[in-house]
Amino acid sequence: MPLQANWPLVGEKVFDGESGVYVDLVVKLAQAGLAFPREQDMATVLGRERRIVLGKMSGRNSIRMKLTQLGFSIPNEQKITDPLEMVKTRSIEIHDVVSDDEFKKMARAILSVTR
Repeated sequence: MPLQANWPLVGEKVFDGESGVYVDLVVKLAQAGLAFPREQDMATVLGRERRIVLGKMSGRNSIRMKLTQLGFSIPNEQKITDPLEMVKTRSIEIHDVVSDDEFKKMARAILSVTR
């Protein structure tokens, strides 16, 4: 029987983080050396992986982190606003998070950079 993707502990998206506040916390904890060691992280214990995803609740740090993960250089603050607005608009249109492939296309178009 298929399960909903966001069901606690068993859904495939249960460890996806979309909120800008969540991403900001993750970044700051990692910088302060206060993040859980990987072997103690609940996602790892359950054989899952934590992912940062982009959607309507994402923030500037989410965009910065995803650009870094995908190998793009980080633009100035003004340039972060454009992809953030595109991500939010697209996420609302599709009622889901924006895939990494779709975000790469947005980043290339707006930032005029190549990976």
